[in-house]
Amino acid sequence: KLGAADRRQLALAAYQREPNDAAPVGVALLPSTWTRFVGRAAGLDEIIGAVHDDRLVTLVGPGGIGKTRLAIASAERLASSYSWGGVFVDLVPVTAEHLLEALSAALGVAEQSNEPLLTTIVQHVRGRRLLLVLDNCEHLLGAAAAFVEAILTGSSDVVVVATSRERLGVNGEHVVSVPPLTVRVCDSLTCELFGGQKLLAELPAKLGKNVRVVRAPCMGGCHNAPVTAIG
Repeated sequence: KLGAADRRQLALAAYQREPNDAAPVGVALLPSTWTRFVGRAAGLDEIIGAVHDDRLVTLVGPGGIGKTRLAIASAERLASSYSWGGVFVDLVPVTAEHLLEALSAALGVAEQSNEPLLTTIVQHVRGRRLLLVLDNCEHLLGAAAAFVEAILTGSSDVVVVATSRERLGVNGEHVVSVPPLTVRVCDSLTCELFGGQKLLAELPAKLGKNVRVVRAPCMGGCHNAPVTAIG
């Protein structure tokens, strides 16, 4: 379609597209999720608002707190606003020495023999509206910060959402602290998760006859207070 005779020429033609061309894939580059996203509505709204105001938003919190899921949910909501969509890069298996190689592979950048790889990446994304999600930066703080600073300086249309146990320390960084997920008695999440009277009636049958169900006090007078199964 691009007048290329083979895959090598096709890749080169794709690499040389005009900056304003739409990406062949956008939000599809984000990982698919199979669980419902509940309980983080306020945090999600905060991240989306931060992305509209700043070009680097870092989700900071302890390991296992839910930063990755929150970053993906944010990107899913935001990616359609970017012509090149969202690109997700999992940095867990990546070392500092191979960071640029991992990022170039995620962005579809072909390494050029006559220039540094970082320069090639910056030129590749320049002028293209792109949401880049860098997940798990904590073991690559120095290298990740240097890359983010270069990419934001070199391209005014790229926005970065990062997750880390520590802030990157890049100028202009907007840090969003991710707290543990808590459930308040009688809030909408409690009602959604526990399903009220119907689930309460079904629990003994589902868990076994030797289980008794205790309902926690409901200060708001509703019928959807959390329940605890005790063997």
